[in-house]
Amino acid sequence: MNLTRVYIAQPIECNEMIELPHEAAKHLLLVLRHQVGDQCILFNGTGIDYISEVVAIKKKQTTVKVLQAQKIDNESPLHTHLGQAMGKGDRMDYSLQKSVELGVNEITPLITERVNVKLTSERFEKKMQHWRAIIVSAAEQSGRSVLPLLHSPVVFQEWVQKDFCAQKIICDPLATQSWAALKKNSALVFAIGPEGGLTEAEINFAKKHGWQTVLLGPRILRMETASSTMLSLAQHSWGDL
Repeated sequence: MNLTRVYIAQPIECNEMIELPHEAAKHLLLVLRHQVGDQCILFNGTGIDYISEVVAIKKKQTTVKVLQAQKIDNESPLHTHLGQAMGKGDRMDYSLQKSVELGVNEITPLITERVNVKLTSERFEKKMQHWRAIIVSAAEQSGRSVLPLLHSPVVFQEWVQKDFCAQKIICDPLATQSWAALKKNSALVFAIGPEGGLTEAEINFAKKHGWQTVLLGPRILRMETASSTMLSLAQHSWGDL
């Protein structure tokens, strides 16, 4: 039987009594119909699952007891960092969700020339909270006990100048180099453009800083499809798929 996994942002120790956060408690009790005596898994992003049992349910408080700890070893040997151009609607959400499921380690939202997303500081923080929630939910669902790191959005030209100790790839439908031509590496950082793609100037700028362009097949992929395709290829070739 698969136990429900719940992320909590706090230290966890065996035999500890923990009051679940409101949203987590609401999901367990109202959606999944957990009762006293039922078990779940708590994790806090440190690579350990904590088998826990619901011991008390009150109107505004649900308490679980931590029974045992289990080290989880399902992280890929390939370290991946996704630079995803910010997109409209739920495309960014989908890209983040599937990337977490496919084992991405780091995510940086990118501001490119064709990104038409304008955020105030208040909306920016709400967007970051929203993205973090998607990452947490995807980690809960996929059985990961280590949360991918979400970086603050950055301008594309600034990001590609960073000193990455990894193979640096841009997915480009006009590229001539295929994935098969790449040399195996233990770390990969890759950029996915927005709707309409990266501009020629952006790609040329990245190339001057050591980035390679790669073609992901003969068809043009949406941004959310490209990120999943790239991660699937990388994990199959160099990771754990």
